[in-house]
Amino acid sequence: MATYKVSRIVKGDTKIDKFPATASETYYDGEIVYWSSGAVTEVGNTTGSAFGIARVDSRDGVTASSGDLISVEYPVERNVVFELYADAAVTAGTAYDIGASGQVDPDSTSNTIFRAMETTSAAGTAKVKFLDSILE
Repeated sequence: MATYKVSRIVKGDTKIDKFPATASETYYDGEIVYWSSGAVTEVGNTTGSAFGIARVDSRDGVTASSGDLISVEYPVERNVVFELYADAAVTAGTAYDIGASGQVDPDSTSNTIFRAMETTSAAGTAKVKFLDSILE
């Protein structure tokens, strides 16, 4: 389960549609998801291009069964900016990984998922965009 989730969209247009979900994954509202084998799955400290943000109604998450669809909010234009927790300062223009808890991980850049849009001086909310999204 991702501890940190997208808090809000800051700039840009997004759309919400339903997509096939990976069976046995539990999705939480605000988690980052990506495409894998024809379905969306949690990004969670891995490689892959971010696709969107899971949008589910339950605080306890929704566990998908085979054939289930989940709602995903995804960018419909370039440079959609959103807020997500970063566990240390970030520098504008730098690409960062996603941490195991769903946060921007400034200590790692080997599997880049986000690009920081503003510089911060400490851990906290960071404005980021997806790197290598479907619109890059």
